[in-house]
Parts: sequence; C-alpha cells; structure tokens
Amino acid sequence: MDQNLLDALRGLTGYSDSLDSVTKSLATMYPDMPLLAWREALFVAQSDYRSSGESASDLKLQVALRWLELAKENCLAVKFDPVKGWIVKEKLPEQKILPKDIEKLLLRLLKALPEGRSLQYFELQVAFERATRQSLSDYFDEFGDLVNGLTEKRYIVWDDMGGRKPPRFSKGLDFDEWSEMMSKPLSTSAGPTINFHAPVGAVQTGHNSTANIQQTTGSNDYQQLKIALQAALSEFSKADISHQDREDVRDYLQSILNEIQKEKPNRLSLKSLLSDVATTVQTLGSSSEAYKAVVVALGLLGFS
Repeated sequence: MDQNLLDALRGLTGYSDSLDSVTKSLATMYPDMPLLAWREALFVAQSDYRSSGESASDLKLQVALRWLELAKENCLAVKFDPVKGWIVKEKLPEQKILPKDIEKLLLRLLKALPEGRSLQYFELQVAFERATRQSLSDYFDEFGDLVNGLTEKRYIVWDDMGGRKPPRFSKGLDFDEWSEMMSKPLSTSAGPTINFHAPVGAVQTGHNSTANIQQTTGSNDYQQLKIALQAALSEFSKADISHQDREDVRDYLQSILNEIQKEKPNRLSLKSLLSDVATTVQTLGSSSEAYKAVVVALGLLGFS
C-alpha cells in the first residue's frame, strides 16, 4: 500500500479516536444528553463555527474541544427541546449591570428618535436584552430610581399611560444638557499619586498630587490591576455620589477583585466583568489618574 495513504489512514484513526474521547467526556459531564445526541450536535454545529467563505472542512473535533473547555468553566448550556431535540449553547457569565449602564442605553435610544417620537418601554426592553443578554425586569428597582432621578432633573419625560399600558419616554426640557454631560471627556484635574512597585504595589494618594505609574518587567499583571482597582475604590468611597451608586460601584469593583485574587482567575468571567470597568472608573473626574492606572493594567492583560 502507498506510504502516503498509510499515513493518511493513521491520521484519520487518530482524529477519530480524539473526537470519540472528547465526545465521551462531554457526555460524562452532561449525562442527561446521550452520546449519540452529542455526535449529532457536533455535526450540526460545524456551520456555526466556520468563518465566512471557509470550505466545508471537518470541524467536529475543534468544536468538541471548545465545548469541553467551556463545560469545565460552567459556560456551556444543554437543554432538550421537544421540537428541535437537544440544544447546546455557549453562555458567558452574566455581567453586573449598573444604573449608569441603563442610563447610557436610555440616552442612546432617545437621541436616535425622530423629533416628537416617544420611546416605547418594550423597545427599551428589547435593546437592553440584546446589549446584555439579561432582562430589564431583573433591574426593576434600579430602573425606577433612575427614571425618577432623570425626571426630576428634567432630562426626560415619562408617561405611565394611566397604568393602562407600559410607559413611554421622551426628551425633557434639559435633555441637551444631559446629553452633553454624558459625552464630556474625562476631566484632567489633578488626582491621586499612584506608584507601582512589582511584584507588590504601593498606592499613594493626596491632595493635588500627580500620578506616577511605574511598570517593572516581570511584575504580576493581575497585581497591577488589583492596585489600580483598590485606588479607584478609595476614590469612589469619598465621591459626591448617591449611596446607591456608591454601593453599586463598590460591589462591581469588588467582584473583579475577588476574581483576580483567585489562585487561577477565570478568563471568561474576567472578560465579562472587565467589559465596562474603564467606563465606570471614568465617571469621576477626580479619579482620572486611577482611570489611567486601570487602563494600563487592562492593557497588560490584553483587554482593550
């Protein structure tokens, strides 16, 4: 037999054995879903993982390996649908949504409306779900406080439709002021001095102090982020913001600190948690140097 053919057959045997092994591992982790159903799901899922224009090559092993890694991180969802059969989906850890996130979305939707047009509540619900993969109803209290606050400042007007229909929202008298305020760049006023010394860091803050960020080769990148977040927490604790906003920010930043302080931080969880951390820290003009430190630390970790 031709040697090239023999090598090809050996390669196919190795591929088949590897695919079978990974598929069995998935079936062991999710015993409710039969092995044959896993094989069918992997076959069907190939089209979802091919790049545009890619040839119809066999991707079952690549997909299986990806699913196995996600399963180990508890980021793979498996369910049975009476019509469609077994469904396998990737899932990312839920983000912590802050009132500022909802405010940004509400502003964006109102700005895009034609003059005289109102924003329907269901439109906000749909946009929120698309942006966060979460339900706005889960943030009922936060949303209510936000709407009341924006109404008092005359940024928006909302009509509860006499309780007969879902509310709708429109631009208030001072909408332009709100829009301008939300789009202002970060203040460059003097903030705390932050000095980093690897592998552990020292944070110095003071009145009218300047920031010096020193990065040492070989330093612990997570340690850099930890120090920057601790500096941001310190600034937020003294900020002139509402108690609820302060608590929201503290919980959000603390959840990131808890993750990076683990022996082996979960990269998928961090990617989700860090998606809006720079924007959150940037909300305080007096935190400009802490913001820069956070951005530097994120860059070291490969997050933009």
